[in-house]
Amino acid sequence: LYYGLRTDDLLSRNRAKNIVRARQVAMFLCRELLKESYPSIGRSFSGMSHAAAMHSCRRVASMLRTDPRLVQTIDVLKNELAEGRPKRNEGGQLCVQFDAKT
Repeated sequence: LYYGLRTDDLLSRNRAKNIVRARQVAMFLCRELLKESYPSIGRSFSGMSHAAAMHSCRRVASMLRTDPRLVQTIDVLKNELAEGRPKRNEGGQLCVQFDAKT
């Protein structure tokens, strides 16, 4: 968990603002850290289109220029992910899960 969401929330098609932001950040990290293609990222997030993945990545990149809190969040997540590589399931999809900070 991160952002107070379950993995199911992150991978859902729910369009609540807090879920959308977390999903966009997760897609951005998949692109930045794993160099995944947009189609692969979209498929990993409940079969979304490559265009949705591209929009998410570009949106986060844009927000990083003006939102210092988001910069800090991305840095924290990158450090956490560096401690253990994200896994893939048997179908090759990314298995993304963030642990809650206590």
